[in-house]
Amino acid sequence: RDSSFPKGANCNLYETVGKNHLVVRTYERGVEDFTMACGTGCGSVGVIAVLAGICDPENIQMDVPGGTLKVSLKINEKKEIEELYLTGPTTMVAEGRVLDEDLDPEQEE
Repeated sequence: RDSSFPKGANCNLYETVGKNHLVVRTYERGVEDFTMACGTGCGSVGVIAVLAGICDPENIQMDVPGGTLKVSLKINEKKEIEELYLTGPTTMVAEGRVLDEDLDPEQEE
C-alpha cells in the first residue's frame, strides 16, 4: 500500500526460465491476493520483456497458476507496439448481472 495509489495497484512479478519462457504471478487490487491468471498483466509483462530484449515478440510462453498463456506482439519500425495477441484457455469462474440503476452516473456511491 502506498498513498500514491489510494485504490491500490496490481503488481506483476515474473521470472525468466528460458528463451521466450516466463513464469508470471499477478497480485490484483480488489482481490487483494494472487490470481490464477491476468491477461492484462501478462500482456504488460510481454511488452516489457520484448522492449527490454529479454524475449522475442513472437510466441512468448507464460506459465501462470491457471495454466499456460502465449503472448505475441507486432512491433513497427519505430519500436512501437501495434498489436498484442493473448492466447490460452478460458474458464468461467463467475456470472453476474448489471442492472440499469448500476449504470446511472448521477447516482451517489
